[in-house]
Amino acid sequence: MRKQLIAAAGCLIAGPMVSAAWAQPFALERPAQSREILAFFGDYVDQCPGTDFWRGNRGYRGTVGNIVYEDLDNDGDDDDTTISHFFSMDVPLHMNETNPNVPCLVYRTEKHGAVFYGGMSVRYLNQTRNRIKQAFVHFEGANPNFVWGMPDVPFQGGEDGQWFRSGGPEPEEEREAYTEITLFPYVPNDHGPGEPSAFESVFMWRKDGFREWAQDRPIRFDEHSRMSYTFSRKWQNIQEARFVVRLGDDTFLVSEDFAPFGVEDLWGLDFIVSPLDMDWAPYAPAEGSEDMAFDADEAVFGPAVFDDVTAVGLYFGSDYSETATRIAFDHFRVWGALDGCEMADLAAPFGLYDLSDVIAFIDAIGTQNPIVDFNHDGLIDLMDINTFVAQFTAGCPD
Repeated sequence: MRKQLIAAAGCLIAGPMVSAAWAQPFALERPAQSREILAFFGDYVDQCPGTDFWRGNRGYRGTVGNIVYEDLDNDGDDDDTTISHFFSMDVPLHMNETNPNVPCLVYRTEKHGAVFYGGMSVRYLNQTRNRIKQAFVHFEGANPNFVWGMPDVPFQGGEDGQWFRSGGPEPEEEREAYTEITLFPYVPNDHGPGEPSAFESVFMWRKDGFREWAQDRPIRFDEHSRMSYTFSRKWQNIQEARFVVRLGDDTFLVSEDFAPFGVEDLWGLDFIVSPLDMDWAPYAPAEGSEDMAFDADEAVFGPAVFDDVTAVGLYFGSDYSETATRIAFDHFRVWGALDGCEMADLAAPFGLYDLSDVIAFIDAIGTQNPIVDFNHDGLIDLMDINTFVAQFTAGCPD
């Protein structure tokens, strides 16, 4: 039987050569041994036909959040506001799947990367507010006057652990839509002098929402692993940007800060780094609470061992400021190391090579699925076919 399966995989080489490229925001250099376990990127929102850009319920958890009027600045008046979506790894943070007021607007939670968790807390001094200016999963590409599509150019230059600009804004009348995560705590025309704001936000993706092959096996980070983040259109006054990893059931770590200081209105900026090249510190967000701030001044950073990764995400924050504070991103990807078979193990049952992997490989070639771009060069070609056959022939490592 094994010889038959190997022969079936080998027959792919004798067939028509496939050299397929696809549109992607960036092509990254990384070792072939790494496997993508998560990719938040795509069109997750079905917009109602004929409706305008702003139509529909995109608010996190379908609400404006929990609102408390209190005295944050100790001036004796309850004229300050805290608006929060409590931190949770059990209750999703993304928008509701459906909106009863707009039935045709649907958030596609069945798509990979759509379901995420976490929370956010925004504090306003000397303001009694009833909502955050913008805090929602955002359907982009519907308004021809406000479209910031991802660049149709490959990733350009640089080394791991550095920032890169991969393109620039190109408003066009039509471009394929995509979905972004946004938070605008402070917008200049919405505030006056002496009305600063501060915020923290955490966006987390659990292992049960990872790529299928990563859900039922231990995940670790090694020298081949990578984490990456890409802006879509806004980055203003974000004083902290950190990766977050959960190990096991309840151990959270945050990375050293990777925010690029002194820049704003960034677009199409990519950051990719090995988790092993960053320092990490313990992090303790409180489940069911607005308390999710990370105190970097009190933290102790150092190298970390990632032997049971169960969730990954991003942390952003800024202290009180009267400066425009806005963030929008549409791309978060993570590559990890999995025990058992290598990249040719494409279909269940995972942990062994069988006919299901051959069928999945053939299907992936037919659909130009980048999952079989094993050497990450943006092409599906003979090199990837040879890699599949070689791994399949060698069998799963012990």
